Amino acid sequence: MENDGYLLDGARTDAFQGRLVPGLWRTVLPFARLRLSGTGTITIDARDTSGAVMTAVWSTTLSGSNGTIFYPFFAASAVAIRAAVTGNVYAEII
Repeated sequence: MENDGYLLDGARTDAFQGRLVPGLWRTVLPFARLRLSGTGTITIDARDTSGAVMTAVWSTTLSGSNGTIFYPFFAASAVAIRAAVTGNVYAEII
């Protein structure tokens, strides 16, 4: 398993803030804020420290959103997330 923001022994480092690129794992805390813009659907998968992936832990559909802030809960054990996007959605972890 690659080291993408958390240590392989499970110790946490700083959570990522910035653009959420579809398909790219980003380190997060279980509670994070997402700023979403555009039209389409975004679905979030989560991964825990053991590398186990939980698919579709959070999803929403947008229609002409312009900077709407969401407070999704990814999972108590989540240390990283990745997004799948359909349509034209810009996502940012803030």
